[in-house]
Amino acid sequence: MLLAPLAEALSSLEGVPIVLDVMSPPFLCAGCGPLKVVRVSPCGDGLAIVAAYRDYERLLPRADARVGGR
Repeated sequence: MLLAPLAEALSSLEGVPIVLDVMSPPFLCAGCGPLKVVRVSPCGDGLAIVAAYRDYERLLPRADARVGGR
């Protein structure tokens, strides 16, 4: 199931309680590409799934790239 597309993983787990967490970088961004399963662990009577996008696009310029460093 690891690295499987999230939609495929969820459809194979129909009826199983799922806790879903989507990883993201520590900056404002938008996920690009399909969500993929990167971690699965037991959680109560179900599973905890962590998913991540293939790539992330920064929505604001980096602070250190601004003119004058401000």
